[in-house]
Amino acid sequence: MDIYRDLILRHLIQDISTTCAKLGLPTDAQNWTQEHGSRWISEMCQQFSLTPPRQTYLSGRVLLSMTQKDFIALAPEGGDTLYAQLQLWKTGQAAIYAPSSAALFQQRYVPPCPRQVVCEPLNSVIAGAIGNGVQDGHAFFGNGVLPSPSDSDRSSNASMHDSESELSSPLMANTQTPPTEEQRPSPFPRHSGTVHLWHFIRELLDHPNKQYGSCVRWVDRDEGTFKIESSHHLARFWGQRKNRAQMNYDKLSRSLRQYYKKGIIQKPEKKQRLVYKFLPPYNL
Repeated sequence: MDIYRDLILRHLIQDISTTCAKLGLPTDAQNWTQEHGSRWISEMCQQFSLTPPRQTYLSGRVLLSMTQKDFIALAPEGGDTLYAQLQLWKTGQAAIYAPSSAALFQQRYVPPCPRQVVCEPLNSVIAGAIGNGVQDGHAFFGNGVLPSPSDSDRSSNASMHDSESELSSPLMANTQTPPTEEQRPSPFPRHSGTVHLWHFIRELLDHPNKQYGSCVRWVDRDEGTFKIESSHHLARFWGQRKNRAQMNYDKLSRSLRQYYKKGIIQKPEKKQRLVYKFLPPYNL
């Protein structure tokens, strides 16, 4: 496991445990009730300064079955962020039970849950499978039909694929449009799993090329300081990498600011516009 993936998984597992304890959520999102789903959505909206959607009382099974387009239809001004955060939660769950890392992460990085909250032991995270039939929240989507899972969901959750692959999403009906430039095949290499913004920036910094290297550069490689030379182009390339046509620098900078809290990136002591600094060990 390379250092980037190791660091990503550590933070994911820490975030899951912290959020679980804070909100009283079952660790397995499939077991979330509508109340749990509402707490999680409200927490994400608060963390990322998003406008709350009109409907928040959705069960975990409904949320897990929703595609990115479904989230955007639910919350036009933040649905892509909610979708991305749910994918991170799923990635963290899978990482906990990776044979090579489960014992290490559970021993060192996952604090115990307080007694007063309903937080499951991590060894029960993946227990159970999605059952057949209509799930909570179906009335919101209309006619009792739930949105179908995305391709990435199908590959990561076979039981969901078996039970819901033939369902269609009314939120996506009549939306066939010619692909925009951002929706065309991405020039960036595809990696399995979730790609994080800080890792993407490191890729551009460590492996610059003529087409993309001009949007960000090292100011001081040893200190981990870098500068975004073209915020517009960086946001555009990030949108291509994540297949998000609506990506802009406002959304990208919001993600960067979240890294301040996580101890990944900070502004240098001598503040300069669009200059940031990777903190150890992310500056290695």
